[in-house]
Amino acid sequence: MHFFAYVLLPKAEATTSLEARLQVYKDLSEDASFIGGSGRFSGPICDWFDIGGEWTGWLYPAPLREEFFRQADKLYGADELEWYSYDFINHHREELDAIWHKLGGAKANPMTRYSGGQKGGEEDDACLLDKPLAELLNIMLSATKQYRHERYVINQGESGLTPIIISLDDKEDLLLLKDFKTLIGQYWVVVIDYQQ
Repeated sequence: MHFFAYVLLPKAEATTSLEARLQVYKDLSEDASFIGGSGRFSGPICDWFDIGGEWTGWLYPAPLREEFFRQADKLYGADELEWYSYDFINHHREELDAIWHKLGGAKANPMTRYSGGQKGGEEDDACLLDKPLAELLNIMLSATKQYRHERYVINQGESGLTPIIISLDDKEDLLLLKDFKTLIGQYWVVVIDYQQ
């Protein structure tokens, strides 16, 4: 099953989206508690991850994404879908891109640009923390059954324990914050796709 998480990287560690995405990929790849390694009584958080992946485009505001998928459902001829066939996506690529662009999205729409293993993801899979993202992170903090583990805010959901916010800042304990708005402009936010 695919899960998503928002990774916070200090602004000082990258000057562009590409640098931020590559730094997050490097840091997480080398963290045995996140991927691959295990200790005597525990395993890593995941066995695979990607920048963006199936969650590419999730740094755009939720209303944009929700309206895009509503219109994609309408184009597909269904009320609400959780999965779209590759035939549908490939056949309607231009129409889906037109919907995405009309709503304010950039480049290809999220359905047609899955990075599929490209470690760098897409340009908009990383951005500086702004007010809408800070509000989203605040909602996630307040609306989840969670516990904190070193660098992760872990959500207790139907599918078990899943990280939803990951901090790569070794100097500040960000996950004790009550309001991410105090960090606007100080951190990159990178969306990742991972599998347990």
